Amino acid sequence: MNVRIVTLPERHIVRVRQTGPYKEAGTLAWKILCGWAGPKGLLSPANVTLGIGHDDPTIIAPENLRYDAAVTVEAPMTVEPPVVADILPGGEYAVTTHKGPYEELEETYKRIMGQWLPQSGREIREGFWCFEVYRNNPYATPPEELLTDVHVPLK
Repeated sequence: MNVRIVTLPERHIVRVRQTGPYKEAGTLAWKILCGWAGPKGLLSPANVTLGIGHDDPTIIAPENLRYDAAVTVEAPMTVEPPVVADILPGGEYAVTTHKGPYEELEETYKRIMGQWLPQSGREIREGFWCFEVYRNNPYATPPEELLTDVHVPLK
């Protein structure tokens, strides 16, 4: 597994949370966020799109999984529910690139958390989010060519 350590600055984000099986929750969260952010010009190459899966699907029941669709913004914004303005914490992250369908991301998480992390001598930064940065457009890219950077916060 190819893992790199990066130090990221704190970033402002806007996000929408949905609860349920990750695929369905993610689809709905992105639909809502894109419907809000698109007209505001926030879905540009200058803004990073990212997803935050808060729960381990091997432990939490599918109907209780929490997923946030998010996009970075330059400065704090005034928003209305269901959109939330937030901060993506800075600091050190272990990053690996997943190539392939989003449905296979769970395997990448299992490898980085279950194999790489214990062997690395590093520890996860508790209370902080793991997140995914989507590097290409899922509507214009075949599923097997999708690139997703998985970020794990480190102490």
